[in-house]
Amino acid sequence: MIKFKTVFDANAVKQLNKHTIRKQIWIYLLLSAIMIVIGVADFMAGDGEMGVFCIVFGVLFTPILLLIVHFAQKNVDKSMTLFQGTTVEIYEFSEDSLRIQTTKGEEYFSVATARYGYLYRVDETADSYFLYISKIQSHVVDKKYLIEGSIEELNELLIRKLGERFHAKKK
Repeated sequence: MIKFKTVFDANAVKQLNKHTIRKQIWIYLLLSAIMIVIGVADFMAGDGEMGVFCIVFGVLFTPILLLIVHFAQKNVDKSMTLFQGTTVEIYEFSEDSLRIQTTKGEEYFSVATARYGYLYRVDETADSYFLYISKIQSHVVDKKYLIEGSIEELNELLIRKLGERFHAKKK
């Protein structure tokens, strides 16, 4: 058995957002580059105002989009009652199933037990596992909270149970 005892807080959401943005940043940068190219072409064709607008828009597009995502997430975080106080999550990986126990004082307690088919995919990074249950929903398991078993054991288990749906960290 491999076991983690983690804290569910805004840091887990930050890790997930950072992981997601890293995978999608190329789209934002591509759109920025396209706008800059259009702006340069417009400027060279004699439409200076539109050219400058497109260049400035292209340069600012990615940073502004990232700021909007950041502030929108902060707003969502404020509404999550599980973030107020300490919420403890225990993840147990056995040969047959995954068990997730969530406890917030005396206010909230849940246990979910599922076979590995429950997971859409699992991404491993240097610090965490992202246990996706859909393309946009994920449990975040921070490796520093490992209390039983080893990372190597978990990786072997995930390879056996998930095959290509387990994306190990790049060496």
